[in-house]
Amino acid sequence: MKTVLVIGAAGGSGSATVGALLRRGDRVHATVLNDAELRLADDQNPGLASISLLDLSCSEQLLAAMPAVLEKSGDVDAVIVCAGMSVAGPLETAAISQLRTVMEVNCFACLAIYQATMPMLRRTQGRLIMISSIGGKVAMPMLGNYSASKYALEGLTDCMRRETNGSGVDIILVQPGGVKTSMTRNQLRDIEDRIANLSVDEEAQYGTLYRQFLHVVSFGYEQFYSQPEQIADVILTALDAKEPATRYLGGPDAEQFYSMATSMSDRELDVVFAETFGTTPTQAARE
Repeated sequence: MKTVLVIGAAGGSGSATVGALLRRGDRVHATVLNDAELRLADDQNPGLASISLLDLSCSEQLLAAMPAVLEKSGDVDAVIVCAGMSVAGPLETAAISQLRTVMEVNCFACLAIYQATMPMLRRTQGRLIMISSIGGKVAMPMLGNYSASKYALEGLTDCMRRETNGSGVDIILVQPGGVKTSMTRNQLRDIEDRIANLSVDEEAQYGTLYRQFLHVVSFGYEQFYSQPEQIADVILTALDAKEPATRYLGGPDAEQFYSMATSMSDRELDVVFAETFGTTPTQAARE
């Protein structure tokens, strides 16, 4: 039996991971954002050893709050960071404050959690598992905020792993592709609303991109996105492996994008995305 702390346990892959751990008899401590998520997590997965409120939107406050979380959990064998957020839209029109918030939750919070938990994980010779994304390897149009945060997380995690080599702590990334979660559903509804309210200039510049993004993500959601339980299976593989890999792909689309990223040039990838999203590649890109 393992003792595990799951950060972001109320929905999607976090909830699925908690459920999978509980079903096999592990002792699970969890964090959620607010009281509504606390009730949801308790309803979804009765049997949690503890649930703490933890806001990832300000890393300094998060770092200050972590000792209370760890006091509840005691020493654990693994910390799994599942919380995250995504806001879709063209970077040209994105509010910089929006990017700052996404970076805070998806990247800086992971650094704060790492700093807070490493002394304990050294004692337990445990594991820190970060949920990144294939978006941290391949940047999709309309998801620049999200990809920027995940690229940054990938770099941070590589440095964490190399700086603590020999400590006995395994630091691991899981890179899912598309997942059928409320975050994706909410993103689709938001894009529908934004399409309905595009200004004349936004319609001329990005109307096609908005609509094609909605089409591509809706199709993926219906046809091939992974269920959260499938990502939970990957997370448990990383948790249980005797000699874990540094990265685990999650889902067939993650494997496809990884293959493209490692076998194609930037220009070739530009053409693929131009054709997929209805934009026109330059002649140089075609060549």
